[in-house]
Amino acid sequence: MQDIHCPECKKAFKIDEAGYADIVKQVRDSEFTQQLNERLDIAEKEKINAVELAKQQATNDAQKKSAAKDAEIQDLKARLEAGDTSKQLAVSEAVKAVEKERDDLANRLRQAELEKKPRQSWQRQITPISYKKHLRRKTKRFNTLKQYLARKKVKKQCQKYP
Repeated sequence: MQDIHCPECKKAFKIDEAGYADIVKQVRDSEFTQQLNERLDIAEKEKINAVELAKQQATNDAQKKSAAKDAEIQDLKARLEAGDTSKQLAVSEAVKAVEKERDDLANRLRQAELEKKPRQSWQRQITPISYKKHLRRKTKRFNTLKQYLARKKVKKQCQKYP
């Protein structure tokens, strides 16, 4: 037989082995159930915490990937703009070179046309050496015409006064 003390009244009881086993079983079952419930609560809280942590990590990973993709997009845009700028610069340089070549060819063509164009007779006669002769002839002709006009004028005046 076993002695059991009541926790409230502090009396001692004598219980046979079968009764003692039943009481121990009841106590063990209630403690076991209480511990089991506590462990289930703890496991549930850990599970919730783990899920929250996994969500946060997934969110952080997604944000990091998004930031990396945004950076890559910005880099590619910058490269594209730089490529466009360099293409525009190359095109403008090529256009300038072609325009210069066009202008040179146009000038050559004009020069060739001027060389092929027959000169007028007075242009062929005037050279640095014969320029003075030409100028003297023209001056002489001018003076002759001037004298002629002066004589005509005098004749008219004479006819007015008979």
